[in-house]
Amino acid sequence: MQSVVDELVNWSTSNHMNINSRNTKEMILGSMRKQTVSPVMISQETIEQLTSFKRFGVTVSDSLRWGDHVAAVTAVTAKASKRLRFLKKLKRAGVTQSDLVYCYEAVIRPVMEYTGRGWHSSLTSEQSKTIETVQRRACQIIIGGGTYSSNCSSLKQWTAFILDVNSKPKKLFNQVVNKPEHCLHYLLPTARKQSVTDRLRPANKLPRIFAKTNRFKNSCICYSLNSLRCE
Repeated sequence: MQSVVDELVNWSTSNHMNINSRNTKEMILGSMRKQTVSPVMISQETIEQLTSFKRFGVTVSDSLRWGDHVAAVTAVTAKASKRLRFLKKLKRAGVTQSDLVYCYEAVIRPVMEYTGRGWHSSLTSEQSKTIETVQRRACQIIIGGGTYSSNCSSLKQWTAFILDVNSKPKKLFNQVVNKPEHCLHYLLPTARKQSVTDRLRPANKLPRIFAKTNRFKNSCICYSLNSLRCE
């Protein structure tokens, strides 16, 4: 690993760029994290090794699971939970129900579903329920009594949060499939020949990916290929 880093440093130096070692972090992913790996060095400075790291609003852990991200979004001290306080204050101030719904959808819900197309399929059922609790609390604030399902029905445009998040990747997946210039298009397997798809009843032009582990099976591209039909 150190030799690769040295090559990167030499390349950046020859191209008149400097790597800030203080802002550089190292994370060992997958099964390699169980091994003892010496930290890399840049400009005689040791790079800090992390088990989880937040970047652009997404918390990634070295286990490639999403427990840390869900906790960062839904904990009592987290951003989404904190913003429920604004709903309570607006409700006490006599704001109409439609305006409360607008506030939730504009200020709170985007925090929970941010980049959800990439991680939703890898959530466990317990993590899905944890995210759902924030919307349950919002329903109680906006409407008051009643069950969660009845509250969602009364708001008409609302569905259970995790069901709504699960429906969004289809649009992204179709964009990846139909646009060769898309930055994720190279991750797709080779398309089937038309002579083959013409003989198949479910004429999906992309073959499924057979995954050995549930983690890979539930990853974004693999999940989309195996669960969604490209259009």
